[in-house]
Amino acid sequence: MFYAFGAPIACGVVVVDDAVYREIDDAHALAEAACDDLGVSFTKYTKGLILLHGDPADRDRGAELLTEVRELTVEGRFYLSELPVIEVYLAREQARHGDVGDAINRMRTALGVLFERGQFAWGIATSAIFVGTLLGRGGDGDLAEAEEVIDRLETAPLEMAAEGLDVWVLRMRAMLADARDEEDRYRDYRDRYRTLAASLGFSGHVQWAEAMP
Repeated sequence: MFYAFGAPIACGVVVVDDAVYREIDDAHALAEAACDDLGVSFTKYTKGLILLHGDPADRDRGAELLTEVRELTVEGRFYLSELPVIEVYLAREQARHGDVGDAINRMRTALGVLFERGQFAWGIATSAIFVGTLLGRGGDGDLAEAEEVIDRLETAPLEMAAEGLDVWVLRMRAMLADARDEEDRYRDYRDRYRTLAASLGFSGHVQWAEAMP
């Protein structure tokens, strides 16, 4: 369920729908019935990510599930490698509720861990969250730091198809240009982002690109 839905939805490859929720709920029930602690943790992790990418009304429940998984991770009952990812998503919800300064510090620390460990695939999606939060605050140095984050992605030794990185970079470059009121540059990045997302068939990115003004 995690590799079929959780990671692909978080990475913009597919979108959330009712069928996804049914499948993950069924998987969670099976894991609980089998007393499979790891399966229960993974299904909670997956559903938490899915809820944070679906209906805005479900985001608080998604954060609750990720908080539960975070506690399991700290207790050594789930993969420590996922802790920085969970931290970034929970920090985004913290920022959404108004505590932006501490949320940005948490994201910065978590991203540092991901890049130090070479977890570059998750580093891409979480970098986009960090960039969006920085641009949302828009304080002194935030736009410059956002650009540094994007530049770091472009130079990271990623073992993945270049297009998988390019689609994210175009999205973030468009967001940065918009924050700087660079209209021509924004339109260029936005249109290239839309074109690449459509050509790759990444329905999540297609949806996000269409929502850009």
